[in-house]
Amino acid sequence: MNSPKVQYLVSANMDVTHGVTTVTDGHVDFTGYLYNKGGRDLTLEEYIQHPETRDYQEPRLVDEGEFIEIWRNALRKRYTDQAPKQIDEDVYDDMKAVLPPLRMGAHNGMRFFLFSEFTTGSITEMFACYQGRYLRKYVDVQDKATWLTPKHFSQLEDLAIS
Repeated sequence: MNSPKVQYLVSANMDVTHGVTTVTDGHVDFTGYLYNKGGRDLTLEEYIQHPETRDYQEPRLVDEGEFIEIWRNALRKRYTDQAPKQIDEDVYDDMKAVLPPLRMGAHNGMRFFLFSEFTTGSITEMFACYQGRYLRKYVDVQDKATWLTPKHFSQLEDLAIS
């Protein structure tokens, strides 16, 4: 018996909250329940034309490998590409006390910790202190290029404390 062919329908306006669904053997999964009064799942063409799904911009089908890359880019855009936010010492201390940190350390005079609760996948928040100032930022624990560094603190003039 052959496994069903699963693809992903993605929209040009996809982000991590909408614009993606799975398609199995030409039918959009769960659409019978959502849009067809509990009947059969809609075909791809029926789904794209349905009045409640027309927010898909330039819909296209992709395989799992391409979807994973699209999804990673959406996560970067939504989380790790965002600028750090300045916080005060009380927020830093409170967040460190909520849960045991995933990791704590120091680098070039900057103290930091990674929040042990993940937002999604390998994305969590990083909190850092450098020269009496404090920042928080979403980071990918598997990609140190997304982590805070002392350089981020030199850009603080433009940041308001949140």
